Amino acid sequence: MPKIPAICNKCGDVCRSSVFISDETIHIHGEDAGPCACGGTYQFLDGTYVHLGGPINLCNTSPQAIARFRMAAARLASQV
Repeated sequence: MPKIPAICNKCGDVCRSSVFISDETIHIHGEDAGPCACGGTYQFLDGTYVHLGGPINLCNTSPQAIARFRMAAARLASQV
C-alpha cells in the first residue's frame, strides 16, 4: 500500500507520510501531514489520489502540483 508523499512548505523537503491508500480514490484539500525539522509544515498536494493496485497517481489538480508530485516521488525513490 503506497503512502502519500508530503512536501515541506518552508524548505521543500519530502517525506513519506503515515497516510496510505489501498485500492481506492481519495480527495485531499488543505491537509497538513505534520511538522518539519526546519520549522515548516509538511503538506499534502491538493488533488485526487488514485491507487488501484499499481503506483499511486495524482489527478484532477494543477500542472504545478503534478510537477511537484513527480519531483517528490523521484526524491523518495532515490532514497530507497
